[in-house]
Amino acid sequence: MTRGAHLRRSSLVTRDGALVFTGRVVRTFSLGALSLALPLLLKHRGLSAAALGGVLTATLVEDALLTAAVTAMAPRWGRRRLLILSAIPMVAGGVALARARDTTWLLAAVVLAVVSSNGQDAGPFSPLEVAILPDAVAARRQTRAFAWLNVAGFLPAALGALAAGCGPTRSAGPCSPSCTAP
Repeated sequence: MTRGAHLRRSSLVTRDGALVFTGRVVRTFSLGALSLALPLLLKHRGLSAAALGGVLTATLVEDALLTAAVTAMAPRWGRRRLLILSAIPMVAGGVALARARDTTWLLAAVVLAVVSSNGQDAGPFSPLEVAILPDAVAARRQTRAFAWLNVAGFLPAALGALAAGCGPTRSAGPCSPSCTAP
């Protein structure tokens, strides 16, 4: 069977392709919001600028190590399975971020949660999605699909940051400054 041959004529992408796009939109919207809220939360918890830089650097190192490990395992374990497994630390970290009251646990969750400091994918998701997409789209539509995959990453991240920045101003804490604030 040739690449993309399993697509119906009326279908733009396979189910896996649709899941890749949906996952990217949801994930990058959340990462965009977190890229604004997390530094404010950590500052509110008393971290200095240097400590905040150290924490965000640690997240980038963790993301790089995880991406290298997942990329090395992909041929044996399968890209789809690893994409699903890679979401587990992100979900667990999100739960920990939401529930952590102690700053030490909060910092551990930030470093281990596949969190991006700039609102974009820095972990194993993007390389796995890029490897899955050619099999999920007809050959003649692949260039357009990759272009839309970028849009599905950058636009939701920007909207997530905007949503976090325009949150309610009523005693919601340090993570929801007003859009109209100077």
